[in-house]
Amino acid sequence: MTARTQTTTTIFYDATVVDVQSGKLLKHQEVIIAGNKIIAVKPNSKLKLPKYAKIINAKGKYIIPGLWDMHVHVLDEGYKWQFPLFIANGIIGFREMWGDRNLVDSIKSEMQKGTMPFFHFTASGHILDGKKVFWKGSLSAGDTTTALRLVDSLINAKVDFIKIYSFLEPEVFEAIAKRCRERNFPFVGHVPHRIWLTRASETGMGSMEHLYGFLIEACSSPDSAMKMKKINADNFEAGTDPKLRIEKARWSEKFMLDNFSEQRMRTIAKLLQRNNTYIVPTVVTNRGNYFANELSKINDERLKYMSQATKDYWKAETENDIKKNSSEDWQNKRKRYDVEKLIIKILSEEKVPILAGTDSDNPYAFPGFSLHDEMAFFVEFGMTPIDALRSATITPVKYLKMTDSLGTIETGKRADMILLNGNPLTNIANTKNIFAVMVNGKLFTSGELDKMKETVIKTNSILK
Repeated sequence: MTARTQTTTTIFYDATVVDVQSGKLLKHQEVIIAGNKIIAVKPNSKLKLPKYAKIINAKGKYIIPGLWDMHVHVLDEGYKWQFPLFIANGIIGFREMWGDRNLVDSIKSEMQKGTMPFFHFTASGHILDGKKVFWKGSLSAGDTTTALRLVDSLINAKVDFIKIYSFLEPEVFEAIAKRCRERNFPFVGHVPHRIWLTRASETGMGSMEHLYGFLIEACSSPDSAMKMKKINADNFEAGTDPKLRIEKARWSEKFMLDNFSEQRMRTIAKLLQRNNTYIVPTVVTNRGNYFANELSKINDERLKYMSQATKDYWKAETENDIKKNSSEDWQNKRKRYDVEKLIIKILSEEKVPILAGTDSDNPYAFPGFSLHDEMAFFVEFGMTPIDALRSATITPVKYLKMTDSLGTIETGKRADMILLNGNPLTNIANTKNIFAVMVNGKLFTSGELDKMKETVIKTNSILK
């Protein structure tokens, strides 16, 4: 991978800066970079530009802050081909939702030495789940004593946050939440099946992933919905025959979808907004689940950038879904998609902070590329383009408490930005129309970004 190291001042001349805070366009601006910092953002100068500076003619171009993907699974062997795709799509930061701590430390070290592309990122350690874990390799927190020991162990291992999962018992969840509050440490993840999402918000849960828990509490008969969800969780832990479990889950989900209450949903949203609970809908991956039988038939041109291991994983997951799901299941999935559209619209209207996250590289979540899809879905579902853009720029930075150095195009901020050929506030799809990307002060032209993507194809062909 090549990049032009900044040895002189760089000036983006006559650019339109998108102020993601105000939503306004600042036209005819000079954005001046020295090293990895923005040293000035000001109206075009009438003075002759300095000869020592590298001048980028940005007339007709739009500058936005670098993008964040706030839910990824990249920190395994996949990072070697996924990182270039992140840069090529303007992603300068991410949140890893299940990372090997040794690999995390190794990658951070390599980034600091300059031997691999620099990203801002934050990473959890192992997932905390219930007595019976859903994913192999997760940590079983079957009782409060074990849970507290595991929380302390993870914090002492210097993970960035605790990620919780779906099958935690209520008393164990409460113990984890209390210990994290005591140690002023963030915990995020799945709203456990046996926990009301409003209760999870009240305990200080920082972010909630995949819209889990909303169908239960926004049901017009929430107690009935919760009772059914608890039975499903109990059946999983008891090792009930999968076919029987699926049948019972099918009925309970249909009940919740048929009895979804917009009024209850709006009340929930108001509480989330008051508690400043961040929501990560992961529309891309949810849609990949709900429409897998259709998406598998599309020869998406982005498949050429995926590793063979990823394509094999997607194929196996899709074939399994097609085998186990009935026509009624697919109908329910489509209905769930429509209900979740409405949930996101209500969350946005009530000013609940929403984070863009793709959950890549789950089926049909293309690393790098699908972040743009996520923002486009947000707009399709009723968000304004500026709010969709905020979900991948300033909102992640606010969540991470890094606004002193990132998230906007301002003097003193890090030089992480994208130069676009079109206005993202009139068409969010223009975030894909990239002229150049600057990461930590290093400039990548569109030609270099194209070469980067081609290198990924060659690398993955070797790894077959």
